[in-house]
Amino acid sequence: MKTPGPARRVAVILAGGRGRRLGGADKPLILVRGRTLLSCALEAAASREKIVVVGGPFDITDDRIVWTREEPRFGGPAAALMAALAVLDDLPSDAEVLLLAADLPEAVRLAGLLDAVPIPEEDDGLVATDGDGREQWRAGRHRLDALRRVRAEWGDGAGVPMKVIMHALRLSAVDVGAAALDLDTWEAIDEYRDAPRHPGGGDRG
Repeated sequence: MKTPGPARRVAVILAGGRGRRLGGADKPLILVRGRTLLSCALEAAASREKIVVVGGPFDITDDRIVWTREEPRFGGPAAALMAALAVLDDLPSDAEVLLLAADLPEAVRLAGLLDAVPIPEEDDGLVATDGDGREQWRAGRHRLDALRRVRAEWGDGAGVPMKVIMHALRLSAVDVGAAALDLDTWEAIDEYRDAPRHPGGGDRG
């Protein structure tokens, strides 16, 4: 009998939103330490065969990137995830999805920590948590078949909190510490830009 190969790996990057707390600024294109927040997420997803970016499109050339939008527009991160899943209909159910928001400056470190942990056989995926145990619902690694079950239940996901969507899954927490940091205010962005870097451990310890 033929042994199944490794699961196909793809990524979904949530890069939409109105940026209300940033005065309407396009958050994925904000520069932090010489690079955009979106580029941080794209580098974190570099090992994936396909990258679905919900938002934009931005001026980036990469044959692996598929651009899409949630409908209705600005329907929230859950709606963005559902829109991305529609683009992944051609993949087998045993594929794995790396989920990242485009406001995570430590996305590369975060993804590395998630990739280092196998998804338990009885679980649907992994969710990143910070050092205090708070879930970062927009960062995780999930089985595609589990996400499809959620999509079948919630449809387009418009207006549904991401926490509600994720609570429908069996998830194991992965403590990624400060790598779970997201930047959604100018104060947080300025603080991150000014924080000292820590050799060998990324930024902010």
